[in-house]
Amino acid sequence: MRPKLDWMTQEDVDYFNNLFAFGGQPQKDGAFANSHSNNRDSAVQNFAIYHVEENELKVEIYQVFGELLEDEDRTVEKVHEFGIVKE
Repeated sequence: MRPKLDWMTQEDVDYFNNLFAFGGQPQKDGAFANSHSNNRDSAVQNFAIYHVEENELKVEIYQVFGELLEDEDRTVEKVHEFGIVKE
């Protein structure tokens, strides 16, 4: 639900509406036609979980495998972990 915007200028409204714009894959957007070379259509995705306890930071890196658009099952695997201790 969006608030009533009649108190805003058209420029403000356009900017506000832009905040809700759908962002597609960069290589499929004409704005990146000459400058984007990273392939982002991979079925492999990554994420990290960060744990902070007292003076220690631990990071776990995971990969998610499987293509949702092809009805493949998604699996998650921890691929790396490391920690940093402040002394």
